Order: sequence, then C-alpha cells, then structure tokens
Amino acid sequence: MNKKQCPVCGGVNLERSFVKKTIGGNEISLVNYVCHDCGEEGDFFNENDKKISGAFVQKHLDESLEILSRLEQQKRNFAGIERALNIPQRTFSKWKNKKTKPSAPAIALLKFLDIFPWLVDIADNKFDKIAADNILLKYACNLIKKPGIDARIYYNDESQRGIAVSFFHTTKPGTQRYINEKQFSNY
Repeated sequence: MNKKQCPVCGGVNLERSFVKKTIGGNEISLVNYVCHDCGEEGDFFNENDKKISGAFVQKHLDESLEILSRLEQQKRNFAGIERALNIPQRTFSKWKNKKTKPSAPAIALLKFLDIFPWLVDIADNKFDKIAADNILLKYACNLIKKPGIDARIYYNDESQRGIAVSFFHTTKPGTQRYINEKQFSNY
C-alpha cells in the first residue's frame, strides 16, 4: 500500500492536475499536486524534472541550429572555423544536419561565436595577444561607426595623443548610456 503522501503534512488527500508550460517554443505538460489537507501545491514527487531538463536540452539544440544557420547566412566557412578552433572536421555540418548533437560546452561555444564573432579571428591568429588586441580594437571601431553610437576621443593638450574615449549608445530616443574612461577600469 504505497499511497502518495503530502511531503509537508503527510496527508493523503491529494489532487493531481496538469499544467501546460512553454520552454523555448516547445509546450510540455507538467504534473501539479494540491494537498487538500494543508493547501500546499507543487510537484511533490519530482515527476517534472525529466520533462523540464529535456525541454531545456531541446531549446539549446534549437538555438545551436539557429546559430549555425546564421553563420552559414553570413558566409562563414565551417571548415575554417573548425580548423581555427581545433574542432574535428565536419562537426558543424553534422550538428546542422542533426547527425550528431552538440554537447553543452559546444553549445556554449556556438553562443560565444554568435555574440563575439571576432573570436574565430583570434583563434585563427593562434591566440596571439597582440593580434587579439588589434582584432578586438578593430571590431570595436567598426561597432562605434554604427548608427546610434556617438564616439568621441579626448586629447591631452600637450601631446595630442588620445587619452580617453567616450561612447554614447542610444537605444531609444531620449535614453543614453554613457561610458567614460573611469568606467573602463571596471571592465
């Protein structure tokens, strides 16, 4: 006789229902219990854990496919990226064609490449520190030139060398985010 009991009060007057949740565009049905003795409710017996973790795995796999499609649309060469990052040949193609699934660290790498595309260039330059600094500065300069960003360089009066850069990034009319040289030390 293994009748389920409320983990809070030990009561057996439980009602089981189902709740629909959406995770990453996929709808899943989760179990919910209500104890009519004490009023507590929830997943008392951890029945939803497997469904939730599976939904998050699927969400991350879907995101990785979207990132691979974006890389392809940007005319990024999968073989070149794999070579630069020392990834086995045709790995990206296998992921894209769903022949294999990327691991959690691989999905994290794809997300980094999506957000910071210059990382491939740094890897292509064998992670040389000077080359990496130059690549990052070049990317930052190109970013500054985009509409909505106003950049100013301030000069030291004596040497006319640039000593500080400030950026105004406008996302909506009337809102500005200001970064100055004092804040750079925090990054």
